[in-house]
Amino acid sequence: MASASSIPPPVPLKLGSEVAADWERFRSEWQNYEIATDLDSASGKKRAAVFLACIGSAAHSVFRSFKFDNAAHASDVSKIIEALSVIVSAKRT
Repeated sequence: MASASSIPPPVPLKLGSEVAADWERFRSEWQNYEIATDLDSASGKKRAAVFLACIGSAAHSVFRSFKFDNAAHASDVSKIIEALSVIVSAKRT
């Protein structure tokens, strides 16, 4: 297997007019990246930190505006993805 450093991370999420399509692209690339780098077996906090480092500045600003019911959800990549999916769905309509 290639080392994690030789596998490029997903291209950052773009929040423009095609945010829904770009979100689908980013999520797909993220899933592949997690598997290819063995990140899927890392701690939840590490997975969330790498995800947040990959999403780009604009999407990270959106994340910082989230108010999670449980503070631990801010370090749970599945909860972060769920929250971002809600935001993207709202922008579709």
